[in-house]
Amino acid sequence: MLLLLFIILTGQSLRKKERKIKGRWKETRHTESSEEIRIKQEEASSFFVDLSLSNDGLAYGRRVCTSKLEIDFWHREAAFFYITEHRKSKTKPNGKKPPTEEKKLYLETEYTKVRVTDIDLKELVMLPREIDLNEWLASNTTTFFNLINLQYSTISEFCTGETCQAMSACNTQYYWNDERGKKTKCTAPQYVDFVMSLVQKLVTDDDIFPTKYGKEFPNSFESLVKKICRYLFHVLAHIYWAHFKETVALDLQGHLNTLYAHFIVFIREFNLVDPKETSIMDDLSEVLCSSSADAQNHVKER
Repeated sequence: MLLLLFIILTGQSLRKKERKIKGRWKETRHTESSEEIRIKQEEASSFFVDLSLSNDGLAYGRRVCTSKLEIDFWHREAAFFYITEHRKSKTKPNGKKPPTEEKKLYLETEYTKVRVTDIDLKELVMLPREIDLNEWLASNTTTFFNLINLQYSTISEFCTGETCQAMSACNTQYYWNDERGKKTKCTAPQYVDFVMSLVQKLVTDDDIFPTKYGKEFPNSFESLVKKICRYLFHVLAHIYWAHFKETVALDLQGHLNTLYAHFIVFIREFNLVDPKETSIMDDLSEVLCSSSADAQNHVKER
C-alpha cells in the first residue's frame, strides 16, 4: 500500500512539474534560438528526457531526472504527448487525415553516402569481350540471387506476417502469381519465400542455367532472367521501405547500398527490368548510382 501511494503521489508531482515545463517552453520556444537551446542542452550533466512540446513544430525540452522511476515516467509521458499532438496536427478540421508522403529514411545523406567500396560499377557490369552474353547474365544473376538472399536474411526475423502483412514498397503492393497465373495476396515473408524458392529452383536447373561445357542455353533464358531480376528488385525495395531502420541498427546500410547500386546498374546495362517497374525507387537509384559515378570520376581526376 505504501508503495502504491508513493507511486500515485510521485505521478501527481511529476504531472504538475510537466505542466510547468510545458508552459515555460511555450512561452520561450519562439524567442530562443536553436543555438541557445543547444547550449542549454549541452550544459546539462545528468539523465535527460526529450519532450515534444509543439503542435506546429518540434521543440525539445530537457528535464533532469534523479531516479529511474522518474526517467521511465517521463519517457512514457513524452511518447504519449508526442503521438497525440502529432495526430492532432495531421488531422483536417473535418476530422479526415490528408494524404501524406512518408519520410524516406534511406534517402538521408548520412545513409546514402555509406558504401563498402567506390569501385566503378558501370565498368564492373560491362560484358567482357571474351565472355558469351548468356554466360555473363547467368553468372551475375546467380551472384545477385545469393547476395540479396543473404541481405534479406539479416532482417528476416523482423519481417513477419504481423509486421509485414502485405509485400509492399513505396505504397506499391506486390501480388504473387502462381504457376497457373493466379494472382494471390500474401504477406511479405511468404512472398520472399516464394521468390527465393523459385529462383533457387531455376538457377540450379542445368537445363536453364547450364554448367556443362557445350550445353546451350534455352530460348527462354533471357525472359527467365528478366523475371528473376524483377522479383529480386521487389525484395530489395521492400528491405529499404520496411526494414531500413533494422538495417541501420545492424550497421549494414553500406552493404545494402552497394548491393542495390550494383544491381540497378546491372539491370540497366542489359535492359532486364522495365523502368516503370523500378520507378518507385528512382529517387534512391539516382542518388546511389550518380554518387558512385562521381566518386569514381573524382578518383580518376586526381
